[in-house]
Amino acid sequence: MIDRRNFPRLDAHAFWRPVGFIARQRPVVDMSLGGMRIYGDERVRVDDQFEVELMFDGEGTIEVLARVVRVDALRGKKPAAFDIALEFVDVPKEARKRLADRLRAAAQRSEVRENEDQREDVESVEDGHGEEDLLQATPGVLVTRSPNRKRQVRKKDGDEKDLLHRGEISSEASRTRSRKTKRESKGRLSILFVTPYLPSPPRFGGQMRLHGLMSGLASRHDVSVLSLVDANTAHAEESVRATAEYCSNVATVPNGRGSEGGATKRLLQLGSLLSPRSYEWLVHHHADFEKALADALEQRHYDVVSFEFAHMAAYGAAARRKNGTAFVLDEHNIEYDLVRQTSRPGTSLLRRAYSAVDWRKIRAEELRAWTRLDGCTLTSERDEKMLLADAPSTRTAVVPNGVDVERFRPSDPPITPTPGSLLFFGAIDYHPNTDGLQFFLNDVLPLLTSSSSPDMPDVKLSIVGRRPPPEILAHAGPAVEITGAVDDVRPHIERAAVVVVPLRLGSGTRLKILEAMAMGKAVVATTIGAEGLDVVPGRDLLIADDAESFARQIRKLLDNPALAAEIGAAARRLVTERYTWRSSVDRLVHFYEEILEARASS
Repeated sequence: MIDRRNFPRLDAHAFWRPVGFIARQRPVVDMSLGGMRIYGDERVRVDDQFEVELMFDGEGTIEVLARVVRVDALRGKKPAAFDIALEFVDVPKEARKRLADRLRAAAQRSEVRENEDQREDVESVEDGHGEEDLLQATPGVLVTRSPNRKRQVRKKDGDEKDLLHRGEISSEASRTRSRKTKRESKGRLSILFVTPYLPSPPRFGGQMRLHGLMSGLASRHDVSVLSLVDANTAHAEESVRATAEYCSNVATVPNGRGSEGGATKRLLQLGSLLSPRSYEWLVHHHADFEKALADALEQRHYDVVSFEFAHMAAYGAAARRKNGTAFVLDEHNIEYDLVRQTSRPGTSLLRRAYSAVDWRKIRAEELRAWTRLDGCTLTSERDEKMLLADAPSTRTAVVPNGVDVERFRPSDPPITPTPGSLLFFGAIDYHPNTDGLQFFLNDVLPLLTSSSSPDMPDVKLSIVGRRPPPEILAHAGPAVEITGAVDDVRPHIERAAVVVVPLRLGSGTRLKILEAMAMGKAVVATTIGAEGLDVVPGRDLLIADDAESFARQIRKLLDNPALAAEIGAAARRLVTERYTWRSSVDRLVHFYEEILEARASS
């Protein structure tokens, strides 16, 4: 396949949906004039029609109807992945000039880059190249001429109608070699992570993402971290030592408000109602940290500064950066959407009232970060589309959560799960986890324990994770084991017959699902719990959204260990193919390079 980074980019975000199907729109991946990659249904065929929505910075959207003229399936991708060529069938008359101008601008930008970077003459596709030869050299063409029409590359004359049918494509289409960009030739990057907590050793989801990405980057680049640390935790020194194993510099600032819980936390939240800032911003904002960041940027040049979460990105607004430094936000979730979900019916009146105020503040803070920083990474396509709906000019990339597939793997020889054993693991004091567990303990577990019979093993749920609140601890008993935090969750996963993820609130993607799947475990999750992961229900995991269905799916797996093993094996295959930290790090580095190149050329 030709590397799409060498083709002219169309300056737009794109989403697609097959005509005639009731399905959510999905973002286009790796879109350029040289091709378009999509993930979708195995039935994508030539002559299928797609609704394509193009979102242009500052100019609104264009909705077009397009026909598939070529499909190249990518082997080994789950779900199915395709490079496709499209011919526009219907473009609104009022949008033709706008779209043609964008095509022309993309091709012209590519010419300038080649003249500067490659010092080569622009080549054109020779008349001897037939339709099949051209498309073979170019796996997908976002905008193409009608099938029987000849074309030359980068022809600049012609009206909008000709451009829309003929298309413009980089001379890379007639070449088979790949070339490096200016930033790629630089090699090693210097990256500073600005974080609300240290990443290692990873004990909960946010730490796991940071640890996976930072340690992966550190194998090829220079990585430093400036972090708040919980002044009251017993793990502070251990975290500094563990992080220093791969970071060239670890700097910390104590955060006395980071570990507050219970009544103290509630008082802080109540006080935040009187502030224009969100509770999350107030907890993480310190003048000492602002000074430490200013000193770090003054003393050393960094290619990239990555702010973790929008409340940490607020420090970027006051920071003075040197020329060439890119400021990037990593959104683990769309935070305002997560809090907004708790303002809806189904939660306590007090929480609903508080969240109704707080999510609007968080949204304003996230919007500031999205529009003022150089780019934003997200964990899922769903989160990316939500961001672009609010801030279409933001440069984005999906960098999925991953898993260490060598550390999280089925034991050899395999260990037989304990019959009837269920497992939930994660940060139990994290509200979406607390809410999901309450749903499971109050509504699902009684259905399983009441249906037991003498020839069936008793069902027992193990809850593994930090700081279980009183409302969860109250359920401890013969059918519920609560361990608290553990040093290594893998033995608990190994012993479990089924891993449950009964979340009713959420954003981003769930690392607990990926870790369980990597160990070959069958997972039962809600739709929200599995949201953002490219899983096939019934093959990679089971889905249920109400108590009766959830209990039924669990019982199906407990009664049929062979089915549980089959689903676990498929889950392991999916994770090793799609969700390794190495692949996520590769995507992140490419995004950094893209941003740095854009800053260098601006």
